[in-house]
Amino acid sequence: MNDSSSPRPFGPLRAVALAAAVLVAGACSPPAPQDEPGPAASGEPASSADAGESSRVTSLNADFTTQAQLVEGLTAAVRNVERTTDDRGAPALAFDLTLTNATGQPFDATRVAVFVFHGPDSKEALPAILETDENGYGTLAHFDAPVPDGQEATVTYGFDVYPDHEQVLIEIVPEGSEGLYFSGTVPV
Repeated sequence: MNDSSSPRPFGPLRAVALAAAVLVAGACSPPAPQDEPGPAASGEPASSADAGESSRVTSLNADFTTQAQLVEGLTAAVRNVERTTDDRGAPALAFDLTLTNATGQPFDATRVAVFVFHGPDSKEALPAILETDENGYGTLAHFDAPVPDGQEATVTYGFDVYPDHEQVLIEIVPEGSEGLYFSGTVPV
């Protein structure tokens, strides 16, 4: 969940994944399907040797309807990626994240964290509030309930991304598992 506005530490796993994402985004080949999830992690960054073996980067396709297996039986789909403005009128990036559960049991989506990195230096984007109510209050996007088996849930996320940064990397991290990355370019 993105309930904090402070950036996360930049560990070796994320550095290797970001480097791999830049290479993947520069390649012209279609994304390879993710059949097997990587080994479960403790929530701490893995060593760079582990990261090289378990890179889980999927290229965003041109129509922004990319999906990949997050953990066994759970699919994450990133759709409707678009540039917009946040509740203050600042440039932002918005996208829908859909989790589809076929694990045989409820999946606690409240324990999924989402991060975005952008630009040539892979700067971490701060979460953005996209809409406010009539009193001017808004909340950061997050899943607020478990996803029952056989069902899906969608949340629209917003992040402050510089308007001149085309390269983005979206990281989806379920608690207790390795992160999954979606990488691509969003036209300026």
